[in-house]
Amino acid sequence: MGKTLSDIIMYSKAIIDAECWKLDPKMLPIPWRHVDLPKKLKIAVLYNDGICLPTPPVTRALKETAVKLKKAGHEVLAWNPKLHAKAIELLGRMFVADGGKSVEALLGVTGEPYRPEMLQYKDAKELGVYDMWKLHTERSELQRQYLEQWMAIEGLDAILGKTERTMVLLKHSFLTIISSNNPILKRSARRLQIRRIYRRVQRG
Repeated sequence: MGKTLSDIIMYSKAIIDAECWKLDPKMLPIPWRHVDLPKKLKIAVLYNDGICLPTPPVTRALKETAVKLKKAGHEVLAWNPKLHAKAIELLGRMFVADGGKSVEALLGVTGEPYRPEMLQYKDAKELGVYDMWKLHTERSELQRQYLEQWMAIEGLDAILGKTERTMVLLKHSFLTIISSNNPILKRSARRLQIRRIYRRVQRG
């Protein structure tokens, strides 16, 4: 969305100042608000989601960021990923709830084949309305449990985690911590570059 945090702030403010809730009934009428952040933040770090162990460069970047946050005076603690496996399982079921019809329609326009990592859409069985309602109920319960875990840590401001378990996306793979949990939890998330990786660092 932008190269800097200032870019994202400018973009977000422009969208909110347009008062889109006057056109979109799903939007809440909340104007842009300036927030004064406290000098000391409490940040939980998700080093491992319990599903895919990050590669050494990704783990190193998280640890280095945690150290810098502590040096800057912030409180840093570890986040327990006890609910992430359930979130991944729910997301997988939601992705194929329509029996893969949406993906089939998109591929049908150009006649493209199913990629290896997309075969679950090809083999999916469509859920009925009742089963879809139950799936939404499961998601709502997971959201409640995640909020409960968050609120159990007094004053928690944010969770810092990896976007991807590798430095670059692996071929035939698209499992990420942010994209996998954000559609389930419905919480705001941002991806930020925290360092550049050089070959000499990896060999050292």
